[in-house]
Amino acid sequence: MRKLATSKFLISLALVSIFSMNAFGCTMFKITKNGRTIVGNNEDWSNPHTRIWFEAGNEAEFGVAYVGFDDLNPQGAFNEAGLAYDIFAMPDKKIIEAKEKEAQPDDLLKTIMKTSSTVEEVKAKLEIYSLKGFSKVMLLFVDKSGRYLIQEYDEFTIGEQAQYVLSNFSPSKITDHSKVELPHFQKGRSLLGQKPNLDPGYCATVLDALHQEVPYWGGTQYSTLYNLHDGTINLYYFHDYSRSVQFDLEEELAKGNHVLNIPDMFPEIESGHEYMANYDEYAKNLFLLEKSSTFSDPKVLSKVVEKIQFGPPKKMIYAHYYRIETIGKEWLAKNDYRNAISVFSINADVFDWVASPFRHLAHAYMLDSQYEMAIENYSKVLEINPGDENAKAQLQEIATIKSKLSK
Repeated sequence: MRKLATSKFLISLALVSIFSMNAFGCTMFKITKNGRTIVGNNEDWSNPHTRIWFEAGNEAEFGVAYVGFDDLNPQGAFNEAGLAYDIFAMPDKKIIEAKEKEAQPDDLLKTIMKTSSTVEEVKAKLEIYSLKGFSKVMLLFVDKSGRYLIQEYDEFTIGEQAQYVLSNFSPSKITDHSKVELPHFQKGRSLLGQKPNLDPGYCATVLDALHQEVPYWGGTQYSTLYNLHDGTINLYYFHDYSRSVQFDLEEELAKGNHVLNIPDMFPEIESGHEYMANYDEYAKNLFLLEKSSTFSDPKVLSKVVEKIQFGPPKKMIYAHYYRIETIGKEWLAKNDYRNAISVFSINADVFDWVASPFRHLAHAYMLDSQYEMAIENYSKVLEINPGDENAKAQLQEIATIKSKLSK
């Protein structure tokens, strides 16, 4: 690999964010010109611990470069045959398949990347398996010919447009992309319509137009440009497009399997490392919510809660809504209702326009026999969502319990 310096206006394609407490998204584009194709991608997420890793092939399998986070669950990939993909977060949708299909292997996407060179081959493999596990995601594959495959729930679309850009919306429902209400998507889409070319500098400006940066959850953590013909990867860090690291896929695969820490390759991008330090400090406070000792001292608990709700950095809680919810459920599973109430209250105090925190809080109060507090919080659920049938049923159940107790 080698570090490349580019002028300061050269920037990267941005992943789209969906705010449903966790901001997460993706944006991916491709340009095909004179028989050659470049693919760009932005990865938007709160986790700053990003990785790129290489898995060598053999006579029967292609070698592959993967990108993602420290759990090494691939968010995107690029193989020796010139095939690339990325994953897009989507609203949950029930997948109804016309016939019984084989169960998905755990490593389906890795298997596809190791054995496929065209989008038609990818489609044939995906059609074999049940895609019920893909109810919250969409996939976009691009091959060396410039053809692309969109797997959207249980639908497949193969396209051949010379320039194409996709983000977190349903292309089967929004066929007019000018109607997509995502400003960064429209900015990148507009740029792609202005004399697109394969120059890495131009492609970086497209990435930049598409990128996102949100102080309290990071935004675009890394970006990639895949040259599907030359087998090169330009890697950018933390929406800074003034510099990149370039990899030759063949050279990296010849080194054997190895994992690289993306932030370590960009020590000079201080904003990324500052965000990571804040993120890690915040994670330490979340960890304290899992320890019984935190709840035994009200002063300690109050200090931890204050740091989680107010930072640093400010509003980091937006990126950790679901983690806090999960910790609360873990205390609930241990029948420690008081600790669960303390944890669920953190989200309820901040996200006072969202029904779910109050629903969890009310349930914990109900299990702890604090019926008046349960009523108060189920009522808050109905104030936010008047049609919540569960809240109505639980209030009726509490009324029945109180009636029996009064007798």
